Amino acid sequence: MRRLPLMLLMRALLAQAEDFTYKMGEDDTITIIGYSGPGGDVTIQGTMNGLPVTSLEYEAFCGRSAVTVC
Repeated sequence: MRRLPLMLLMRALLAQAEDFTYKMGEDDTITIIGYSGPGGDVTIQGTMNGLPVTSLEYEAFCGRSAVTVC
């Protein structure tokens, strides 16, 4: 099995974070409201821009049949 160099792996994780749209709550928390990435296994990070991700909007992954949320 080939292993990805660390820099490529880090770029993949950073690019994935950019695939989310979100809103900030009044209590400085993040709610993910959409996803525009390529699909597959999607890891939702615990923080974005230094704020905790606390919820997903009901239809955040609507229409994305090829997404597995991890």
